[in-house]
Amino acid sequence: MDREWELKSACRNVDPEVFFADRSRGRAKAICEGCLVIEQCLAATLVREAHVPKSFRTGIVAALTGAQRWELDQKQQGREVSKKIAVPKAATPGPVAPCGTRAAYQRHLRNGEPIDDKCRDANSASKRHWTATGTTQVGISQPAPSRPLTPCGSYAAYRRHIRKGEPVDAACRAANTARSARYRAASSTQLSVAG
Repeated sequence: MDREWELKSACRNVDPEVFFADRSRGRAKAICEGCLVIEQCLAATLVREAHVPKSFRTGIVAALTGAQRWELDQKQQGREVSKKIAVPKAATPGPVAPCGTRAAYQRHLRNGEPIDDKCRDANSASKRHWTATGTTQVGISQPAPSRPLTPCGSYAAYRRHIRKGEPVDAACRAANTARSARYRAASSTQLSVAG
């Protein structure tokens, strides 16, 4: 197949990422639709993608998505393409969150709307609440995960008493003394393993 048509393609000097990123799908289709060699591009792509499963056809080529190219390929080969039944979405959307809430802030972002100060403040407050409590639910705070206290009579319990300024009991003091003696004897705080 002759490939000289590629020299006339509109996408020749465009970053290939444009044709594979979801955020630039519209731009990719616009470039393809204005191309002088779109038919040759589609024909070459269908030949190259012959016998390629639908899920492996990626990117925008000849202004078509991978799924659209697969359906076109199936129709050209005379195969029946089964259409999935579209499930209608709910007819009535839920209530719109009022400005001054985190949900309204997210709605502004999603719809590309300008963000007002009340929504920006609500989002900042939500972030602070998340940082402090680990949840965005107002009024719900989760207790900090706690480890069980090490029982007295161990070096860890001795260190806990010292750290918290608590009185040190005899068992913890003995554990600290034994650890110090092991360290002096073996130059290590690790227990020796008998062989």
